Amino acid sequence: MTGAVTVAAVVGLLSLLSGVWLGWRLRQTNNPCPTCGVTHAATATSRS
Repeated sequence: MTGAVTVAAVVGLLSLLSGVWLGWRLRQTNNPCPTCGVTHAATATSRS
């Protein structure tokens, strides 16, 4: 049973770290194109 808990903890940690890395990577690539000035990543709209 402790082996299953250990595997679940490791999988959860890897999932968390991959989510953080993916978010950081997408944030880094959300820059405007230097030639055309268009942002190629999806932008979030805020409602106020």
